[in-house]
Amino acid sequence: MSLISGDQPFDDLNSPQLPVAALLEYAEKAARARNVAEGFIREMTTRVSRDRELDVRGQRRAVKNAIDFYKRKIAGGTIQTDIGDTVDRALASARSLVEVGKSDLARATLRRASEGLSREEFRGERYAAGMAALFERERDIALAAYNADAAAESIIALAEAVHGANRELVIELLSSQADSLFKYGGDQASNAHLAAVVFLLRHLLSLASTSDERGLAQDDLGAALRALGWRERGNARLEEAVAAFRAALEDRTRARAPLDWAATQKNLGATLRTLGEFESGTARLEEAVAAYRAALEEMTQTRAPLDWAMTQCDLGEALLALGSRESGTARFEEAVTAYRAAREEMTQTRTPLDWAMARAGLELAEAHLEYRRTTSGAA
Repeated sequence: MSLISGDQPFDDLNSPQLPVAALLEYAEKAARARNVAEGFIREMTTRVSRDRELDVRGQRRAVKNAIDFYKRKIAGGTIQTDIGDTVDRALASARSLVEVGKSDLARATLRRASEGLSREEFRGERYAAGMAALFERERDIALAAYNADAAAESIIALAEAVHGANRELVIELLSSQADSLFKYGGDQASNAHLAAVVFLLRHLLSLASTSDERGLAQDDLGAALRALGWRERGNARLEEAVAAFRAALEDRTRARAPLDWAATQKNLGATLRTLGEFESGTARLEEAVAAYRAALEEMTQTRAPLDWAMTQCDLGEALLALGSRESGTARFEEAVTAYRAAREEMTQTRTPLDWAMARAGLELAEAHLEYRRTTSGAA
């Protein structure tokens, strides 16, 4: 996502983070064109500035995302419903509180209104609609204010309020919300949404009672941590993602669920490859290659041809990175083999983008191989 163009209050993008005053100046400049309440800007910017995992670009992106989300969901959100006065009054009051930088109080106002609906025995479809309107606005206020944990907690509270002790329906609602947040977080590069997903998935993991549920929750958790780790400084989230995928493999065993096991191996390989590219040495890249090769043992060309081809491309990328850190031509030769295998299933007509990616990878691997042979005197 591109950020606001024009003069910036602080342009040293190599600096770890913006000073709080500079970030606030940036946020206020971005907000003026959108007519966003100053109180909200100050509160949100303070929270963003406390996230030590964001670099300068990450801080600016977080501010831009928060402003966009605020305009769409808070300023643009409805406060007149056909549910009842209790809900409408709470929505209007919450919006006013957010505008003056009191998002915690806004969320508390919505929570009190939800308790009022419960006391009034306001059951049936209107009760569920009222709870959804209140808790989802509570969620959105938290996300706009860069408070991921509070956003996730509101979703959990909604699930419990609407479905009570019905574990299956609670899990269904939490999973659906996590999927929506993950998609938004990925599409809009929103750390707040992805961090809320991580919180939700940890809760879902605590609710899991079977190997299938635990394996799925751990695999999803790994995917969310990996997506968040891409956008943060340091490798902590990526290390957590590796741990989550390895934990998933304890439940998603090859014997019980071979294709699920292979999918998790592929996810593990992708995360290890990312860590390997960030780090020096070859250990992580070697582990990534091993994970991809394991995935290909079950994700075969016959069973899942396109997944097999994509995994071959992933393997080729890992081998290219590994070959650049090793001497000799072996890794580049293996990369060429992997990309050529991928192109057996990827055609320009059926999968044009994947075909182009495989072609580019193959050309790069062949170029590296030729250069290494030339400079090393290999035949």
